[in-house]
Order: sequence, then structure tokens, then C-alpha cells
Amino acid sequence: MGRLRAAICDDDPSCIDALETILRQLAQEEGAAIECLRFPDGADLLDRYPEGLDMLFLDIEMPFLSGVETARQVRERDSRVLIVFISNYAQYAIQGY
Repeated sequence: MGRLRAAICDDDPSCIDALETILRQLAQEEGAAIECLRFPDGADLLDRYPEGLDMLFLDIEMPFLSGVETARQVRERDSRVLIVFISNYAQYAIQGY
């Protein structure tokens, strides 16, 4: 397995830390390398959208721009990236699909 590029977009830095730790542990277990990029909100992600992204973890509820709207705009420029919605709120589960 080669190097993976992941972005985590969440307004809570502790959530980004926790997810990054999990991703790094999983990558290590699989013998893979991973680069984790961090974004505090959807607008920042869209302004600095990285090329060659393999996966994107998006918080659904964020100030400025929701994760769902961010995902719509990401899809306009990148049809390949795997998008995973993250949320502490069960009511967003259906919207994520």
C-alpha cells in the first residue's frame, strides 16, 4: 500500500486530534504511510483544497459553511475523493447519505 492523503475538516481541534490518531494507528497496522491535513472549517478547506486527496473527513455541523454544503462544493471539483461525514448528532445520519 502506498501513501494516503487524508484531510480532516472539523471546528473542534480535539476531534481532529482524535481522528488523526486513529488514522495514523490504522495506517501503521496496515504498513501504510498517511499524510493528514487539518482544516478548521469548510471555507478554509475550499480555499486551500489540496490536490491528490484520497479521503476527506467532514464534520457536518460547522460555523460558516456546513459539512454537507462543503461536500457539494468539493464534488464540483473532485469527483474521486472519498468523503466521510463525521458528527456527534444522530439526526444528521440520513442527511449524510
